[in-house]
Amino acid sequence: MCSGTVEERSARLVARTFLGGGAARERGPLLLELDAPEIVAKSLPGQFLLVTCGEGSDPFLLRPLAVAGVRGEVLSLLVQVRGEGTRRLAALAPGSVLRLRGPLGTPFTTPKEAERLLCIAGGVGAAPLLFLAERWGGSVLLGIPDASWEGLVHHCVSRIGSSKVTVLSDDGSLGEKGNPCSFLASEKGSALLAFPNTRICACGPTGMLAALAEALPPSLPYEASLETRMGCGYGGCLGCVVPTERGRLRACVEGPVFAGREVRWHELG
Repeated sequence: MCSGTVEERSARLVARTFLGGGAARERGPLLLELDAPEIVAKSLPGQFLLVTCGEGSDPFLLRPLAVAGVRGEVLSLLVQVRGEGTRRLAALAPGSVLRLRGPLGTPFTTPKEAERLLCIAGGVGAAPLLFLAERWGGSVLLGIPDASWEGLVHHCVSRIGSSKVTVLSDDGSLGEKGNPCSFLASEKGSALLAFPNTRICACGPTGMLAALAEALPPSLPYEASLETRMGCGYGGCLGCVVPTERGRLRACVEGPVFAGREVRWHELG
């Protein structure tokens, strides 16, 4: 990927769906569906968009959001409502027009014919992995806090089928109790890793991605998509550099997908 200017496009919000229940409704996962045919045609699993979350051109209201799927000319995004920018997104009504830059960044590696993809997702880190599983096949291990995230589970199942989704919750209130790392250490998880030609693709909290780099068998290829704040989206501001064995690389250009074992996880804040 080359650095340089990035074309900005407009897209109409087709639907907005809160996927969290109870207390998680206003701070949990949010699904946005956008009419964006030009972006749909160019997007690959692992790439992202910079989305303007409000009026004007305030760069602090740009949010990097992974493409979570495409159907027809409609593109999906998953958001966790956390701060001012994402609260503004959550308040938009269908019909609103958003300004987007993208698709940006380096995607996941296109699988070889005999390769089996095992996707490991933490929370809304499911976004690029759902797109990957829809486009190239594969199964998803989804880690969530508790049953209030059931809407995200239903969304994943609706996109790729129940047989392809294994749910793990921190408190055991939905699916199996535990998280992706503890599951992979179990007998069932070890059996999944033992399948020939398996490649791991992951996205989620930094701690989870770092733990996977330590725990996964060295023989398994491992790619990780980093969730990080970004500025310009084309490598000019150096606001998203990641320490790696190849030096300090830009998450918006050389990433957000990196070889999981090349990232110097202990140097990330």
